[in-house]
Amino acid sequence: MVKPISPIRWKTPIQQRSRDRFDRILNVSGQLLDDGGMNNLTMEKVAQGAETSIGSVYHFFPDREALIAALVSERSEEMLRMFSVSPAALALSVQDAVTRMFDLLMGLLKTRPGVKSLLSMAHSSPEIQAYRAHFNPQFLQSSAEYLNIKFPRLDAEKLTIAAAVWHHSSESFALLVASQPRKQRTIYAEQATNALVAYLDTLEQDL
Repeated sequence: MVKPISPIRWKTPIQQRSRDRFDRILNVSGQLLDDGGMNNLTMEKVAQGAETSIGSVYHFFPDREALIAALVSERSEEMLRMFSVSPAALALSVQDAVTRMFDLLMGLLKTRPGVKSLLSMAHSSPEIQAYRAHFNPQFLQSSAEYLNIKFPRLDAEKLTIAAAVWHHSSESFALLVASQPRKQRTIYAEQATNALVAYLDTLEQDL
Protein backbone atom coordinates (compact mmCIF):
# COMPACT_ATOMS: atom_id res chain seq x y z
CA MET A 1 0.00 0.00 0.00
CA VAL A 2 1.35 3.42 -0.96
CA LYS A 3 1.57 5.79 1.97
CA PRO A 4 0.47 9.41 1.44
CA ILE A 5 3.15 11.83 0.38
CA SER A 6 4.56 13.66 3.37
CA PRO A 7 4.97 17.43 3.58
CA ILE A 8 8.21 18.91 2.26
CA ARG A 9 10.87 18.06 4.82
CA TRP A 10 13.97 19.35 3.09
CA LYS A 11 15.38 22.85 3.17
CA THR A 12 15.08 24.68 -0.14
CA PRO A 13 18.21 26.72 -0.91
CA ILE A 14 17.91 30.42 -1.65
CA GLN A 15 21.40 31.63 -2.51
CA GLN A 16 23.12 30.34 -5.66
CA ARG A 17 26.03 28.88 -3.73
CA SER A 18 23.66 26.87 -1.58
CA ARG A 19 21.69 25.83 -4.65
CA ASP A 20 24.85 24.52 -6.29
CA ARG A 21 25.64 22.43 -3.21
CA PHE A 22 22.03 21.22 -3.00
CA ASP A 23 22.08 20.13 -6.66
CA ARG A 24 25.44 18.43 -6.21
CA ILE A 25 24.07 16.44 -3.28
CA LEU A 26 21.04 15.38 -5.31
CA ASN A 27 23.16 14.39 -8.31
CA VAL A 28 25.44 12.24 -6.15
CA SER A 29 22.41 10.69 -4.43
CA GLY A 30 20.87 9.85 -7.79
CA GLN A 31 24.09 8.30 -9.04
CA LEU A 32 24.42 6.18 -5.89
CA LEU A 33 20.86 4.92 -6.38
CA ASP A 34 21.45 4.22 -10.07
CA ASP A 35 24.67 2.33 -9.33
CA GLY A 36 23.63 0.23 -6.36
CA GLY A 37 20.04 0.80 -5.29
CA MET A 38 18.73 1.80 -1.89
CA ASN A 39 21.41 -0.03 0.09
CA ASN A 40 24.06 2.02 -1.71
CA LEU A 41 22.56 5.34 -0.61
CA THR A 42 23.92 6.55 2.72
CA MET A 43 24.36 10.06 4.02
CA GLU A 44 28.09 9.42 4.47
CA LYS A 45 28.56 8.33 0.83
CA VAL A 46 26.55 11.34 -0.35
CA ALA A 47 28.76 13.73 1.60
CA GLN A 48 31.91 12.09 0.28
CA GLY A 49 30.74 12.07 -3.33
CA ALA A 50 29.47 15.65 -3.17
CA GLU A 51 32.76 16.76 -1.59
CA THR A 52 30.99 18.39 1.31
CA SER A 53 30.63 17.76 5.01
CA ILE A 54 28.06 15.41 6.50
CA GLY A 55 26.72 18.46 8.32
CA SER A 56 26.01 20.17 5.00
CA VAL A 57 23.96 17.17 3.87
CA TYR A 58 21.94 17.20 7.08
CA HIS A 59 21.57 20.96 6.77
CA PHE A 60 19.31 20.36 3.76
CA PHE A 61 17.96 16.89 4.55
CA PRO A 62 17.11 15.70 8.08
CA ASP A 63 17.25 12.03 7.03
CA ARG A 64 17.55 9.73 4.03
CA GLU A 65 13.81 9.68 3.41
CA ALA A 66 13.81 13.46 2.97
CA LEU A 67 16.77 13.16 0.59
CA ILE A 68 14.96 10.57 -1.54
CA ALA A 69 11.78 12.63 -1.50
CA ALA A 70 13.66 15.71 -2.70
CA LEU A 71 15.36 13.74 -5.48
CA VAL A 72 12.10 12.27 -6.76
CA SER A 73 10.36 15.64 -6.49
CA GLU A 74 13.09 17.55 -8.34
CA ARG A 75 13.38 14.99 -11.14
CA SER A 76 9.60 14.61 -11.48
CA GLU A 77 9.09 18.38 -11.65
CA GLU A 78 11.72 18.56 -14.39
CA MET A 79 10.02 15.78 -16.33
CA LEU A 80 6.64 17.50 -15.99
CA ARG A 81 8.06 20.71 -17.42
CA MET A 82 9.57 18.83 -20.36
CA PHE A 83 6.43 16.80 -21.04
CA SER A 84 4.03 19.75 -20.75
CA VAL A 85 1.62 19.97 -23.67
CA SER A 86 2.44 23.16 -25.55
CA PRO A 87 0.56 24.32 -28.67
CA ALA A 88 3.49 23.08 -30.74
CA ALA A 89 3.33 19.65 -29.08
CA LEU A 90 -0.40 19.39 -29.72
CA ALA A 91 0.24 19.92 -33.42
CA LEU A 92 2.63 16.97 -33.66
CA SER A 93 1.65 13.81 -35.48
CA VAL A 94 1.29 10.64 -33.42
CA GLN A 95 4.63 9.41 -34.76
CA ASP A 96 6.38 12.67 -33.83
CA ALA A 97 4.70 12.86 -30.41
CA VAL A 98 5.82 9.34 -29.50
CA THR A 99 9.33 10.07 -30.76
CA ARG A 100 9.43 13.33 -28.76
CA MET A 101 8.46 11.66 -25.48
CA PHE A 102 10.87 8.83 -26.09
CA ASP A 103 13.76 11.19 -26.92
CA LEU A 104 13.05 13.29 -23.82
CA LEU A 105 13.12 10.20 -21.60
CA MET A 106 16.34 8.94 -23.17
CA GLY A 107 17.92 12.36 -22.70
CA LEU A 108 16.96 12.42 -19.02
CA LEU A 109 18.29 8.90 -18.46
CA LYS A 110 21.64 9.99 -19.91
CA THR A 111 22.01 13.34 -18.17
CA ARG A 112 20.08 13.25 -14.88
CA PRO A 113 21.35 10.90 -12.15
CA GLY A 114 18.46 9.29 -10.35
CA VAL A 115 15.98 9.19 -13.25
CA LYS A 116 16.87 5.56 -13.94
CA SER A 117 16.06 4.63 -10.33
CA LEU A 118 12.95 6.79 -10.31
CA LEU A 119 11.58 4.82 -13.26
CA SER A 120 12.91 1.34 -12.54
CA MET A 121 12.18 1.31 -8.79
CA ALA A 122 8.76 2.94 -8.97
CA HIS A 123 7.03 -0.34 -8.13
CA SER A 124 9.66 -2.03 -5.95
CA SER A 125 10.64 0.73 -3.54
CA PRO A 126 7.92 1.98 -1.16
CA GLU A 127 9.91 5.19 -0.66
CA ILE A 128 10.02 6.04 -4.35
CA GLN A 129 6.57 4.62 -5.03
CA ALA A 130 4.94 7.02 -2.58
CA TYR A 131 6.33 10.09 -4.30
CA ARG A 132 5.83 8.77 -7.81
CA ALA A 133 2.17 8.16 -6.95
CA HIS A 134 1.90 11.86 -6.15
CA PHE A 135 3.19 12.93 -9.57
CA ASN A 136 1.75 10.19 -11.81
CA PRO A 137 -1.70 11.82 -12.26
CA GLN A 138 0.01 14.94 -13.59
CA PHE A 139 2.03 12.92 -16.11
CA LEU A 140 -1.08 11.06 -17.25
CA GLN A 141 -3.04 14.29 -17.62
CA SER A 142 -0.41 15.61 -20.02
CA SER A 143 -0.67 12.47 -22.16
CA ALA A 144 -4.46 12.53 -22.03
CA GLU A 145 -4.60 16.16 -23.20
CA TYR A 146 -2.69 15.28 -26.35
CA LEU A 147 -4.73 12.13 -27.05
CA ASN A 148 -7.98 14.02 -26.55
CA ILE A 149 -6.98 16.40 -29.34
CA LYS A 150 -5.91 13.63 -31.69
CA PHE A 151 -8.76 11.24 -30.90
CA PRO A 152 -11.70 13.44 -29.82
CA ARG A 153 -14.21 10.61 -30.16
CA LEU A 154 -12.57 8.50 -27.46
CA ASP A 155 -14.73 8.14 -24.36
CA ALA A 156 -13.24 9.07 -20.98
CA GLU A 157 -12.47 5.50 -19.94
CA LYS A 158 -10.59 4.62 -23.13
CA LEU A 159 -8.77 7.95 -23.01
CA THR A 160 -7.55 7.26 -19.46
CA ILE A 161 -6.39 3.76 -20.38
CA ALA A 162 -4.62 4.93 -23.53
CA ALA A 163 -2.81 7.71 -21.66
CA ALA A 164 -1.61 5.25 -19.02
CA VAL A 165 -0.45 2.69 -21.60
CA TRP A 166 1.40 5.34 -23.60
CA HIS A 167 3.11 6.93 -20.63
CA HIS A 168 4.14 3.79 -18.74
CA SER A 169 5.16 1.97 -21.93
CA SER A 170 7.38 4.91 -22.89
CA GLU A 171 9.14 4.72 -19.54
CA SER A 172 9.61 0.94 -19.76
CA PHE A 173 10.86 1.07 -23.34
CA ALA A 174 13.29 3.88 -22.49
CA LEU A 175 14.76 1.80 -19.67
CA LEU A 176 15.03 -1.19 -22.02
CA VAL A 177 16.85 0.83 -24.67
CA ALA A 178 19.19 2.46 -22.14
CA SER A 179 20.23 -0.99 -20.87
CA GLN A 180 21.36 -2.17 -24.32
CA PRO A 181 24.88 -1.94 -25.77
CA ARG A 182 25.35 1.44 -27.44
CA LYS A 183 25.47 -0.03 -30.97
CA GLN A 184 22.07 -1.70 -30.53
CA ARG A 185 20.19 1.21 -28.97
CA THR A 186 19.08 2.75 -32.26
CA ILE A 187 17.32 -0.37 -33.49
CA TYR A 188 15.73 -0.95 -30.07
CA ALA A 189 14.52 2.66 -30.02
CA GLU A 190 13.03 2.34 -33.52
CA GLN A 191 11.21 -0.87 -32.62
CA ALA A 192 9.89 0.63 -29.36
CA THR A 193 8.65 3.74 -31.16
CA ASN A 194 6.96 1.67 -33.86
CA ALA A 195 5.21 -0.48 -31.25
CA LEU A 196 3.78 2.56 -29.44
CA VAL A 197 2.68 4.23 -32.68
CA ALA A 198 0.98 1.02 -33.79
CA TYR A 199 -0.91 0.88 -30.49
CA LEU A 200 -2.05 4.50 -30.70
CA ASP A 201 -3.11 4.02 -34.33
CA THR A 202 -5.54 1.31 -33.20
CA LEU A 203 -7.47 3.83 -31.09
CA GLU A 204 -9.11 5.36 -34.15
CA GLN A 205 -9.83 1.94 -35.62
CA ASP A 206 -11.64 0.80 -32.47
CA LEU A 207 -14.18 3.65 -32.65
